[in-house]
Amino acid sequence: MAGDLSCHSRFIAMRVEKVYQPLSAGILEIWPVPGGDPVLFYPGTMLAPGHYETFLLALREAGFTAGAMHFAGHGLAKKEKMDSFRSMLAEGLEAEDFLRREYGRVAVCGHSQGGILALARAGQTPSVPAVFSICATFPQNEEAIDLTLFAPLRKHRAALLSFIVASAKRAPRLPIPPPFYLPVRKLLAGKLPPVHMGFDEGRISYPLKFLASLFSTVISPELNCPFYLFSAVNDGLFTRKITEAAFAAIKAPRKELIWTPDGGHLAPLNPRLAAFIARKMASVCAGLGFSLNLAVTG
Repeated sequence: MAGDLSCHSRFIAMRVEKVYQPLSAGILEIWPVPGGDPVLFYPGTMLAPGHYETFLLALREAGFTAGAMHFAGHGLAKKEKMDSFRSMLAEGLEAEDFLRREYGRVAVCGHSQGGILALARAGQTPSVPAVFSICATFPQNEEAIDLTLFAPLRKHRAALLSFIVASAKRAPRLPIPPPFYLPVRKLLAGKLPPVHMGFDEGRISYPLKFLASLFSTVISPELNCPFYLFSAVNDGLFTRKITEAAFAAIKAPRKELIWTPDGGHLAPLNPRLAAFIARKMASVCAGLGFSLNLAVTG
């Protein structure tokens, strides 16, 4: 059945009328739902909206207008120059402004690296009604090093970070593929079929300058809006220890940690789990006064 759902999702996704809005950097992809307020989605490491059709469709079927970022250097904006973690945050704020003007109230969601970006967004002003992260932590947390292959160097983390930052100044464009710093085995552990991971829009490396900005960024735990953190109980990358440490540090008007029963780190790419997350988001946003339109998405 899961495989049938994936094919069904792809079949429908190809027929969704999409809108592409160029930004000063990056491109905003929009799946409009008339009368449905928008959610802005940030993809994970080196990925783009095309990898998340299953999840974007789930958002649409939950009544939202689904917006998703092609960050500079990613997806349809791959030829644009990418800069830093903070510049991606600025791209997201510009996309929010557009969605707010054209479609209504905007919630923000992100997965993995995009989840960390969404967490950072929750501490910005002006605030948004709610932020949802599917996997997130604070880069400055001691546990964050366990997301990388550098975990054995935990005791030397400060020196390691200084080395990375200094190296990025000497060779900012040096391409670093994911297997050089991410434990790919943990990333893929526990995944459920189907998982659409075609790399037609994906990157195969990041410039060292960007990685240095990601590893060295400090995110405030003081959030300005309700925050909801999703994680799979069997996520081999963002483990329970990492997730619970991040959640405990958060100070927000409201916060909630929601566990999915399986799916690993790639849970939002499974139709069943994507629907679960999207429906939870819809229930939260409905309570905040969002307009959701189920009539045209069933």
